[in-house]
Amino acid sequence: MGCLFFLTVEINPSILAYIGEQAIALKNYNIDIKTVCREAGLKEEVSTLRLKLTSKIASDTPLCELVSSHVGRTTFVTNCLIAGISPFIVMSYTGHAKLETLTYYMKLAGNTTTVAFQNFQKYLNYK
Repeated sequence: MGCLFFLTVEINPSILAYIGEQAIALKNYNIDIKTVCREAGLKEEVSTLRLKLTSKIASDTPLCELVSSHVGRTTFVTNCLIAGISPFIVMSYTGHAKLETLTYYMKLAGNTTTVAFQNFQKYLNYK
């Protein structure tokens, strides 16, 4: 099992005050992301499928409406894994406590994760 360590960093009081002010703005974070995307021109309609109880509802949705902080997080983690960054390093970036939590992202990364593991096995067999 790897070792965990914690680092404490002192923050300037004026920075803390600023962060406190921004916390109020963060409640609209996803709304702001959608607004920025809309203003950037991400208005193309894409086909979406929503589940409502037992039915599926197809519709066209502007791309800007599908962007969220979670989509950004998913994209970041998936791209890190595709780039070959160790899941343990990714966990240190994202704050995930369990490797199992990254399984969802590993599935999104697809075959690249499998290929990386196969290359690792080849490396071990070479030694």
